[in-house]
Amino acid sequence: MITTFNRVAIIGQPLEIAGGADGHIPWSTEKLQAVLDEKDSDTCDAIALYRIADKSYWVHRIIDAGWYLFATHPVVPNAAKAKELSARDGVEHLQIIYEHFILKTELASELEKIGPLLFFSVKIGVADELAISQASLEFFDILRAFLPVPIDEIFARTRNMGGNGVDPDLITAHMRMKNGSEGLLEMHCLSGQKNEVSVHFYGREGQFSWDGTPSTKNGISSPFLETIKSYQNASWLERSGRFDRVIDYREAMK
Repeated sequence: MITTFNRVAIIGQPLEIAGGADGHIPWSTEKLQAVLDEKDSDTCDAIALYRIADKSYWVHRIIDAGWYLFATHPVVPNAAKAKELSARDGVEHLQIIYEHFILKTELASELEKIGPLLFFSVKIGVADELAISQASLEFFDILRAFLPVPIDEIFARTRNMGGNGVDPDLITAHMRMKNGSEGLLEMHCLSGQKNEVSVHFYGREGQFSWDGTPSTKNGISSPFLETIKSYQNASWLERSGRFDRVIDYREAMK
């Protein structure tokens, strides 16, 4: 977790500074460049990248320099680039941190109590289109970490309702899992809220719900190498939305 380091250089603007923020030192990208080029002797225990331009470039530079790196999704633009990054030396030092969903260790035991999963519903409102991309990857990380049943089909609709750009500001998706359970995902940036989350799981023996809040102080980080599948699933969802039809696992993985 990011709070285990005493001195962390923060680049970009997080939704919420984690607990232990006294040790978090804001750096500009100019200062980061100078440190990486060894023109600045300042140092830190780790670096945390939030929302910045050219994030993929900085991720590669920091990994190559041997730093311990925390970063929010997306660290690369697509699944193909995620696979390329996974083969790089030093990538084991890259950890993903979460701002929209709390990946808490208690979630696994809570889901176990409700028995076999029948249905889940996830709704999230975020600030803008880039945050939708981030939240989508975080959502698929939750499925990977806490729901062992893989996805079998996705039917997504992606729309730009606000008319402010080409990227979707509204995504709705229906998912069928390999065991027959189903789920609904709704993401949008229409309300202007930075983070508005509602998550519900329904099982044979009960249900479990929570309203997520942006918090790295209560959550856990994930090794980037464990999130590659999430980039594949996010591409799958995007492809289904682009073609406006159901795409099953076999077609998605071609």
